[in-house]
Amino acid sequence: MSRAPTLPPQQVWFAINVSRAMDKNMEQDEWIKHIHTEALKGIQDGIPWNLNTLNFLMLQNTAYGPFTTKSHAIAMAPAELDEESKDLWKEEIWTTILIPNVFEEGDLEYPDWSLCAIRYVCKTCGYAQIFKGSCGKCKAEGKPYTPTIKVRDWDGELS
Repeated sequence: MSRAPTLPPQQVWFAINVSRAMDKNMEQDEWIKHIHTEALKGIQDGIPWNLNTLNFLMLQNTAYGPFTTKSHAIAMAPAELDEESKDLWKEEIWTTILIPNVFEEGDLEYPDWSLCAIRYVCKTCGYAQIFKGSCGKCKAEGKPYTPTIKVRDWDGELS
């Protein structure tokens, strides 16, 4: 028996680094709503994707996508997000936006985990190590248990 063909998703996710991309003359929630509205308007009006607001942000390396799942989109943030949507490493604000899928199957993105080095960074001294747990540098200096945070190093900053 053959498998049924998988249909492309009806909607796709984008991750946006709000801290880097946001117009500083607007409130954060207002700016996110504006970007979402502009992206939808561009799609509804049939404007070519290369002129869409989200594509402009992608060219500036502040937006990433389109992804088929929210978890893939949010994996673009370098660390887990806190309750204020700030990543725990660089403390930059991230958001996700869901829009209708206007892309070909080949245009959909999937995180390429081979490009991502996982490191564990000490928030106290900034030391990066390849194992989780207590910071090895702080321990060597006689400091008590200092936890590390998991960082997805997409840009090779910690290599």
